[in-house]
This record gives sequence, structure tokens and C-alpha cells, in this order.
Amino acid sequence: MAKQRKTSKVQGNRDLLRIASFILFDAAVFHEALSATHKHVESLRRRTKPLQSFLDTEWQKILAINYEPVFRLSRDILISFPSSQETEWMLGRVCDSALSAASSGVLLRHDFMGRVYHKLLLRTTGHYYATYYTSVPAATLLANLAVKSPHPTWKLDQFDDLAGFRVIDPACGSGTLLSATYMALKDAYILSRPEPLDLAGLHRALVTDVLHGWDVLDFAAHLTLTTLSLHSNRVSVREANVYTLPAGETGGAVRLGSLDRLIPQQELLGHGFTRSSVKKGLSGGREQEVPVEPYDLVIMNPPFRNLSTTLRHSLREFSEQRPCTAPRA
Repeated sequence: MAKQRKTSKVQGNRDLLRIASFILFDAAVFHEALSATHKHVESLRRRTKPLQSFLDTEWQKILAINYEPVFRLSRDILISFPSSQETEWMLGRVCDSALSAASSGVLLRHDFMGRVYHKLLLRTTGHYYATYYTSVPAATLLANLAVKSPHPTWKLDQFDDLAGFRVIDPACGSGTLLSATYMALKDAYILSRPEPLDLAGLHRALVTDVLHGWDVLDFAAHLTLTTLSLHSNRVSVREANVYTLPAGETGGAVRLGSLDRLIPQQELLGHGFTRSSVKKGLSGGREQEVPVEPYDLVIMNPPFRNLSTTLRHSLREFSEQRPCTAPRA
């Protein structure tokens, strides 16, 4: 039993390092994209050693531009690593991989990041959350059918009406469906031929107001933010409606992510990526009350078919941590 626990702990540590490395890679790709439009942000090609200090300095510059939703978590992870040769080697590999990905717009447009995410996830905790990769063609087809089919009350050809539209993916994962919806809404706006064409305002409205995403994994929500933000690296985003919801045993109760929203009396709390609407304080004040809004469109690839497995796993861990004692006869 002790050997099994030790093996499980080692594997858990490897999974955490794999996820942390992915978040750093995710941020490094966005960093390189931003360096093309913000001249005071140094490209990864001009990086200096130590890499940890270089990235910390540059990401603080980016945070000052208001890309906090994407880079706050990344920087927290970056400065959590010890200053060592192993860290420098790892960051070098991350930067080289990010440069290769950023130099190919084709890779980013074909949801390369989402595929990396799912490959990593399925090797870690994916089997507990029934994660299923939504292909780009399927997401594009679904989003276009939903957005472009005639609807009696939707007016998506006017900017003000579009900015008031609300879309939610309660299991957003890597953001593939939300990204496809972004493109479908953008197409509808452009094809209406508005005067003047305000693509910067459209991007800001879509990311900060229109598109909402929930997930139970922090790094999945982080990737959704990056995926949406990369649609325009010229427009900064201050906040976004992407939340990480609790799942499993939390504070003596079993939580089921976005399924908790089905209980009207349930106060839905999650880790957000803004500093506003703080309900409870964790480190950095990240736990926030998830806003309750009337959504116009729900688009998702539901993982709830595996709910029983998730619930059984959570209850088993809960019972192992709190063994029951039967009263004496």
C-alpha cells in the first residue's frame, strides 16, 4: 500500500509539472504574438539568461498593458519554480517550442493549442472528467448553424445588438466551440457591411461581454482565454467571463462543476480571471461569484455522460479521507 501511494504521488507530481509547463508554453506563444505589435515587449528570439528573470520582466510589461486574464496565472507559475539549471533548461525548451508554434499561423488557426491540451490532459486527469476533443470542423459547423440560422429575436448584424448577445459553453475545455462561435459572430457582423467597420471594438466586446466559458480545470480555462485573445493581439483585454468551477470534494461537500448551476438555490462560486465581483478571498482574490445571466445561446460538447464515474471517484476520495466509525452495539 505504501509503495502504491508513493507511486501515485510521483505520478501526481509529474502531472502537475506537465500542466504547469503547458500553461507556460501557452503564455509564451501569446508573448511572441504580442511582441510583434508591442515594440517594448522583447521577442523570445532576443531572450537573455536567466530565462526565468527575462520572462518575468517581459510578462510584467504585458500585464501593464492589461492582459492580466492570460498572464497572471502564467507568471504565478513561473515565479513558483526554483532558480536552477533544470528550470532554465525547461524554460529554454518551452521558448523554442513556442517560437516554432508562433511562427506558423497555420498551426494556431487549426487549433494546434487545443490538440496539445487534450494530449496532455488525457495523460493526466482527463479520464475523470470525460473530456472529449471537439474537432475544428464539427465546432465550425455547429457554431455557424446556431448563429446563422434565422431566429425571430436575434439581430446580430448591428454592433449594439451583437454586444448584448450572450453565449455560454458550460464545459469549454480548450475553447474550441467558443472560438468557432467568435468567428461565426464576426462573419455575421462583417457581412452586414456596417459603417464604419469596428473590428477592434468587436473583439473587445466578444471577449469581455459576449462569450462565457466554464470549466473545472484551471489550465483549460486559461487556454480558452488565450485562444479567444489570440484572435486579435492588437486589442488588449482587461477581463473575461471565463471561470473555473469546483468539482469533487470541496469544503465537506461534493461539487459537480457547472451542473451545480441546475440547483436554483446553489450559490455558484468559481475562480475568475478578473479582480471585479470578488465574493470570497483566496490568494489574489480570485474566487468570485459567477454572474447569473440569461444566455441567448448554449453551445457545448457535454462531458456529463461520465458523471457517475466522476461522482464515484469524488465520493471514494471523500470517504478515504474521512473514515466512518460505526457506533458500538
